[in-house]
Amino acid sequence: MALQEDSRPIVQTNVETPLGVFQLFATASGLRRVQFPANVVRDAVNIPPTLFTEREESDIPRSVADQIPIVNTHDAAHTLQHAQTWLLAYFRRAPLPSLPPLDLSWCTRFGQSVYRQLIAVPPGAVTTYGELAREISCAGAARAVGSWMKKNQLPLFIPCHRVLPQNGSAGGWSGPEGLKEWLLAHERNMF
Repeated sequence: MALQEDSRPIVQTNVETPLGVFQLFATASGLRRVQFPANVVRDAVNIPPTLFTEREESDIPRSVADQIPIVNTHDAAHTLQHAQTWLLAYFRRAPLPSLPPLDLSWCTRFGQSVYRQLIAVPPGAVTTYGELAREISCAGAARAVGSWMKKNQLPLFIPCHRVLPQNGSAGGWSGPEGLKEWLLAHERNMF
C-alpha cells in the first residue's frame, strides 16, 4: 500500500511477530515509521515473560519476501524487506543484521545526533538521558534528549527503551505501559 506524506511516497507492510503484527512504513530514503501491534498498545502490561519459549518458531514467518507489497519504489521495498528481517531476528533473539536505512528527514540535526548515538547502545545495555547528551557534546541537554525519545517514530530500530533516568528507574516512556521493562528483559537474554 502506498501513502503520501511530505511529498514522498510511503510504502507499508505488516510483520507478524510473537507480540502481534507490527506495521512498517518506508520511503525511498529508508524506514520512516514503526507502529506497534494494536494488542500490544492495549495489553502490554499483560505480556507473559515466557511468551517466546511457549511459541513455536515455526509460527513466525521465515520468508518475508512474499509479504512485501509490490511498490513503485524499489528502494522502499528493499528497505521493508531488510526491516522485516531485522525485526524477526530481534524477536528470535538471533544475531541482528545491520539496521536497514532509516529515513530521519523529519528530525532536526540535534535529533539525528541523539538517535545515531542511541543506536550505538547494544541490546541488553542501557544509557541515561544525561549520558546521551554528553556523548553528543551537549552536556546539560538531558531534557532535550528526552523530548526526542518521545518523538521517536522508529521504536526498536532506534531503541529509546534503552534510555533510563539517572536514578535507574524505568522512567517515562511514550510506549505501551510495561513494554519498556519487557523489552529490556527480552534483550538481556538475547545473547
